[in-house]
Amino acid sequence: MDKSFNNDLADLQGFWKLYPYPGGRTLVQYGSNVSIKNVPDWIENMFKKKGVEKSLNCVKKYVNTG
Repeated sequence: MDKSFNNDLADLQGFWKLYPYPGGRTLVQYGSNVSIKNVPDWIENMFKKKGVEKSLNCVKKYVNTG
């Protein structure tokens, strides 16, 4: 995370994992943890849980477009 950029993030951590997949393809897993400034943990957790389903649906829609 670029700390010089003016934003509302207190912290951002993420990772990529790459796995061999049949047919000469690669399966990619990405994970992240975001912390927002001046927002209580319980509110952050509520938005994170709701955001996961929405994000996965968006990725699925994109993948299905071919």
